Amino acid sequence: MLAPVVDQFLEKAPPKVPWQELASDFSLLCKQDKQIYSFGISHEWLYQRLDCSSYRFSGLPLHARIGIGPHAGRASVEDCFLLDDSFFLLASAEAAHEEMHLFAKEFKASRRENRHATHEVLTPLNQTLAPYSRMCVVSFMAFVEAFVNSVAHDFMGRSPAALNSADAELMTGFKKGRFISIDFKLEKYPRIISGGQSTLTVRDPSQRIEPFASLMERLKHQRDSAMHYAPGKEPIWRKPDEWLEAARESSRTCLEVARYFWKACYPTREYPEYIVKLNYDSLRDAGERRLEKVDAAKATFQRAKEDGSEKGKQS
Repeated sequence: MLAPVVDQFLEKAPPKVPWQELASDFSLLCKQDKQIYSFGISHEWLYQRLDCSSYRFSGLPLHARIGIGPHAGRASVEDCFLLDDSFFLLASAEAAHEEMHLFAKEFKASRRENRHATHEVLTPLNQTLAPYSRMCVVSFMAFVEAFVNSVAHDFMGRSPAALNSADAELMTGFKKGRFISIDFKLEKYPRIISGGQSTLTVRDPSQRIEPFASLMERLKHQRDSAMHYAPGKEPIWRKPDEWLEAARESSRTCLEVARYFWKACYPTREYPEYIVKLNYDSLRDAGERRLEKVDAAKATFQRAKEDGSEKGKQS
């Protein structure tokens, strides 16, 4: 009964190993990874055993998780959802900023004398805007590092013969057993991947161009202070509008860094489709739509709660 289905699959995804080995490997994988049907199967695992070039997910990085069973047809990539989360945080910060200023104007127009009441309302709104904006900076920086590591890991998996032992270690984030910095990766990885064609310079401050100057000289310091603050570091006590502007700058700069880095690695390739081709407007719109859905879900839940409470009173 299953023979026609199996034959159709093998025709679309010819195995690179004997089918007996493929079956044995999958059986072992299911024993080792108990959550495979929840979080999917590694693209790298499939790539090593099957020719999946005819499938849409073949363009995803090798660390992507490909849905199987109830999640078939879906895929997940860490750098992708980090970027989605970053734009959601930006949309949340923008919404908090708008709400804060609308309330401030309304309160001034009412000419109320109770300054304490004003403070009690505006302070929480202020405190909401600041963490959204601060975490926005952190999240966009996290995306940049994840994306750079993703591109490196994918190249290693697809072109192992192109790497000598020293470069192979660098592509895992180490040099002689020690961690390498993000500016080193941004400069070195494109040279390795492009076969020496890239001339991108990031480590030398005197030769940095935008957007890398902004990334290394402002946003990285803001991220570092937000993650492990100490006196003398970049201040994290800022006015709400200053934090929002930092969030906006991080969104523009980090996305431009990713675009520049990709083209330094692959000059002739299109931007990756799985990450909306790194299109700023599309990603920002998606973040705003996600926030709208969250707000709508909250409103629906609140109405249902109120209706339930009212019915309880009537009974």
